[in-house]
Amino acid sequence: MSKVHGCFLLILWLAAPPTTVATAQVDVNDIAEGYVKLVLEVGLYDADYVDAYFGPPEWEPDDNVWQEELPAARLRARADELLGQLTKIDHRRAKGIEALRRDYLKKQLRSVRGKIDLLADVKMSFDEESRILFDAVAPAWDPDRYQSILDELDKLLPGDGDLYWRFNEYRIQFTIPRDKLEDVLKNAIAAHRGPVQKRIALPADEDAEMAFVFGRPWAAALTYQGDGFSLVEVNSSVPFGVADVVRIARHEIYPGHHTHLSLLDQRLGKDRGWMEFSILPLYSPLALVSEGLAEYGHYDLFDDKERLRFERSVLLPLVGVDPNQAEVYDRIMQLKSALDGAVVEAARRYLDGKMDAAQTEEWLRRYSLAGPGAEMGLMQFIEEHRSYIINYTVGRQLVKDYIGRHGGATDPAKRWEVFQTLLTTPRTPSGLASGR
Repeated sequence: MSKVHGCFLLILWLAAPPTTVATAQVDVNDIAEGYVKLVLEVGLYDADYVDAYFGPPEWEPDDNVWQEELPAARLRARADELLGQLTKIDHRRAKGIEALRRDYLKKQLRSVRGKIDLLADVKMSFDEESRILFDAVAPAWDPDRYQSILDELDKLLPGDGDLYWRFNEYRIQFTIPRDKLEDVLKNAIAAHRGPVQKRIALPADEDAEMAFVFGRPWAAALTYQGDGFSLVEVNSSVPFGVADVVRIARHEIYPGHHTHLSLLDQRLGKDRGWMEFSILPLYSPLALVSEGLAEYGHYDLFDDKERLRFERSVLLPLVGVDPNQAEVYDRIMQLKSALDGAVVEAARRYLDGKMDAAQTEEWLRRYSLAGPGAEMGLMQFIEEHRSYIINYTVGRQLVKDYIGRHGGATDPAKRWEVFQTLLTTPRTPSGLASGR
C-alpha cells in the first residue's frame, strides 16, 4: 500500500502529417495528469480506491464534483479519451524506460476504466475482474499440488490426528508475547535494513514508523506517505509468530513496499517528474507488482542461510524455543506459505457463487490451514477487496519468473541487481510475464 510524487514535463511529438496543417503533438505528461485526476474523481465513489495521493492539492476534485449517482458514462469517456491519446504517441520514439512508462499508463488507465464498470454494477467473473483491474489472472486450481504440500506437512508435524489442529497447535509455541512484540518487530526491521542498504541505494532520509491498530482483516499494512516516509500499521488483534515478524519486516519495509515505493517516488516522481507516481489506486496493476516484489523480497531474495541465522540467533531465543528447531520450523512455514493459492481459489469460488460462506470457511481450514478464527478475517478480506487476493501469489510468481529468466535464479548478485531494476522502473504484470 503506497503513494508516489513528481513534477517535470516531457513532450513527445508526432511526425508532421503530409498536409499544411500544424504539427500534431501529444504530451505524455498531460496524459499522466489526466490519469491522476481521473483516479481521484473515481475515488469519490469508493473510499478504498485511492490508497495514497501526494500530488498537487489543486488536482483534487472540488466537493461539488461528487454526484449522488456515479457519472459512469462521463468517466468512461474520459478514460477512453486518455487511452486514445496514448495511441497517438509514436512508439518509435518511446524506447527503454519511456516505453515502460507508456505501457504502465495504458494498463493503469484500462484498470481505472474497469473500476468504473465495477462501480456501475457491470457483472464480471472473478477472473474477468482480476484481468481488468490487475492485468493478470490466477492459475487454475491444481488439487494434486496442494494435496502433496499437505502430505509433506503431515510428515513434518509432530503428533497424530487431524493435520489442521496439529499445525495450529505446533505454531503456538512460536508466538511472540504481546509485551515483546514491538521490540521484536523493531529488531527485525533494523536487522533487514542493513543488508538491503548494502545492496540497494535507498533514498536519503527514508524511514518507516509503526503504529498498532485493532480489528483489521489483515496482519499489517503499509501506507507510503511521500518523501521517503511510510506508516506501517500492525493489527494487535491477532497473534504473531516468528515467521510473521520476519514477514512484516521484509514484505512491508525492507526490501518490500516501503523500499519499492520510496524508490519509485525518488527515481520516477522526483528525478523524472512523472506525475502518475503521485497516486496509488489500490486496485491496479501497480498494486499487483508491488505485492509481488514484496512477496519475492520476503521469500526468495535472501539467502536461506542468512534467514535461518537470524531466526536461530535472534528470534527463537526471544520466544524461548530451542534454536535447533529453526530448520524444521522454517520448512513448515515455507510449506504453509505455498498453500496461499488455496485462499485465491476460495475467493474465486465464493465470489463466482460456486461456494457459500460456510463452504468457503471450511475450504480455508482444509486447504490453507487457516487458524481458528482466521478464516473469518480472510472472508472479510475477500468480501471487501475481492480479486485483490491474487496479487500476493500471482505477483510473486511473475517476479520470480522474470528474475529467473534474467539470470537471478542461481546467481545471488544478479538476483539483487534485477530486483533493484524492478524496484526502480515502471512495470506491469503482463510486461513481467512477457519478459519486458
